[in-house]
Amino acid sequence: ANHGQEGDSPLAARLDAPGIRNVLPGGTPLLDVVVDPPVFIKAYAADNEEVVRGLRDVGADAVGPLAWRQSFDRGCYQSTLAVSLPAPRRGLLRILEQDCDPSEVPAFVSREAVDLTQISLDLGKAYQTLKEFAVAQGGEEAGNLFTAAEMQAQGWIGVDLPGVLGGLGSRHWFISYPPRVAEALEESRRGPGWSLHRDREPCGKRRICRSIVRRAGELLPLKPARMFGVSDCSRSGGTLGMLRDLAAALTPEDVGDDYRDLLADLQAILPSGADMEGMMGTGAMLMTVDDDGVALRSVWEMPAP
Repeated sequence: ANHGQEGDSPLAARLDAPGIRNVLPGGTPLLDVVVDPPVFIKAYAADNEEVVRGLRDVGADAVGPLAWRQSFDRGCYQSTLAVSLPAPRRGLLRILEQDCDPSEVPAFVSREAVDLTQISLDLGKAYQTLKEFAVAQGGEEAGNLFTAAEMQAQGWIGVDLPGVLGGLGSRHWFISYPPRVAEALEESRRGPGWSLHRDREPCGKRRICRSIVRRAGELLPLKPARMFGVSDCSRSGGTLGMLRDLAAALTPEDVGDDYRDLLADLQAILPSGADMEGMMGTGAMLMTVDDDGVALRSVWEMPAP
């Protein structure tokens, strides 16, 4: 819609909506997808009043244009999904109004980690927002359900449910280490079992490589965000490397008879693990919320051969 030679598509103007134009990546556009939800809501409003009322209660009726752009710029693949959603948000979307935590790698993450994702969300406040929304929609009956759940938690395990959720803090992390797909597949073939391990962390390797974090900050400004991520794809090839490892670890017995020749042909042309190293570099991801809307941005280095 944005790159036509003659005239403008009606959707092209949606790219200038608040919360979209200022976050879309530059470089050479590879793909633009633009959707205007208000058009659909208006078209279906007459025959679907209950659905429209539900969207209004949630706060989704305030959602404006949505844009998804893929682009390539200076050796980096960029992807941004942005939606115009002006503040103040209502209904369940009030969860987005929470303050965001700094985009920082915690000190306990070791250098062996290849991917870290942080979600900034106070679960206690989110629970309270959900409870208020449910009571507003369901009345006394919904309120009784929440009261019963809280009393059961207090009686069975002796905890105050809202207090426990709030006590978990607002920073939640997901940490990935180099995938060992072949070992995982072999263990799954042997059937389920339990195994406990206690590994000592190598001395002198307490933090994820600082150069990776520094480079991620150059790719995207690591400001406070609802979600933040940093990846070292140079060793594993990122998602492509994981898919490669999965395909390489499959055996003929893992697929149907009709697909065994295809599997053999695929495995014959797969790049080696060494080939995957260096195919991609550092990756950074940031989900931000401001007065104009919500944006999920990601950038991955793709060094030239």
